[in-house]
Amino acid sequence: MANLKSWFHEAVVTALTKDDGWEIVDTPGLDVLRIGAHLIDLVVRTPAQDVSFQRTFTRSYGEVTVVFELQDSESNEFLARVAERRDPTTATDNSLARVTPGAVKADVQWLFDYWAGRLRQGLDQLREAPLP
Repeated sequence: MANLKSWFHEAVVTALTKDDGWEIVDTPGLDVLRIGAHLIDLVVRTPAQDVSFQRTFTRSYGEVTVVFELQDSESNEFLARVAERRDPTTATDNSLARVTPGAVKADVQWLFDYWAGRLRQGLDQLREAPLP
């Protein structure tokens, strides 16, 4: 679980800060947005390790839900909450994916990069929206 947390954190920080994007700070302040990013409801459908010499294939590694919460950093007022559930398996056309540590890690990192990129797109759109 520590690996998932680390990979997810890295994906979010990378997406938000690339191309002179958003500055990440660790204290509340004026015009500072607190972003909570949570991975919940993790379902794993593959064995933890293959102790036999057989190969393992699957149509789905499992599922996980991401929840992003946006709050004003000073008042703690909730401004938005979004969630999405996905399967990180990138096999297409309902084909079987071979279960290897490298393949699972690559697919999970792809999903985390995707979610982090969506967060960045949403925040960029908010930045450009006219204020009421």
